[in-house]
Amino acid sequence: MSLLTRMHSRSPIVRITVVLFLLLLIPSVGFAQTADKLLPYAPKESKMLMAADIQTVKSSMIFREAIKFLKKNAKKDSALHFVLNTDAFNFENDVSSVLVASQAATITPNGATPGESVVIVAGTFDAEKVKAAAMKKFEN
Repeated sequence: MSLLTRMHSRSPIVRITVVLFLLLLIPSVGFAQTADKLLPYAPKESKMLMAADIQTVKSSMIFREAIKFLKKNAKKDSALHFVLNTDAFNFENDVSSVLVASQAATITPNGATPGESVVIVAGTFDAEKVKAAAMKKFEN
């Protein structure tokens, strides 16, 4: 049983955090190569940045396991499910780099509310085709 499979019984936040942590363990050269190109697009108020050079890390066993886990467990109506399963592009072949920029979470005695996040993607896909497919999928 893989680490990602064992994580399945934990809360969604723990699973997402562990998957992101594992992706960040993949060689730091991936961030260095992509960050310079994508950072200008991140909102200035971002408090957390995570980047990955997909082309560099896609041969990693950790990356393949993370993608397999995410494909299996993403909710059918989620943006993540769309990105990993759409016919508009192939995440593993058409995306070269990803930057996730997040604002700070709001923490109150009643709990935490995550800050807004922006996902910036670079690659060799037709952005208009992806936009049209996303608009059709999420027309509500």
